[in-house]
Amino acid sequence: MIAILSLVSVLFAWFHLPFEIKRRSEINRGNAITQNLNGYRLAVGKYPEKGDWKTLNKLGFSMNDLGTQPDYKKVSDTSFELIFLEGFDGPYLTYKSTTKKWSIE
Repeated sequence: MIAILSLVSVLFAWFHLPFEIKRRSEINRGNAITQNLNGYRLAVGKYPEKGDWKTLNKLGFSMNDLGTQPDYKKVSDTSFELIFLEGFDGPYLTYKSTTKKWSIE
């Protein structure tokens, strides 16, 4: 009985932790990619195109069958979004360069 209560307590605590703690490794990886993207923009004057696999790979993205991980979306020459996709259903961990914040969407 005590083992079951302990397990329930641990699960309850895990589900109520802020996403910044639960998704720390992804956020750290995304922050490194964000720095690389910003350095690229300073050097070139715009963010790379979504289909520029060679450049995106050099900037720290992992390539997969569907594109990159995290998913990269160039919104304009001055803004982008990073999205860590997990399966088909959200919510997804998302970074928007316009707000410079991570969120769960």
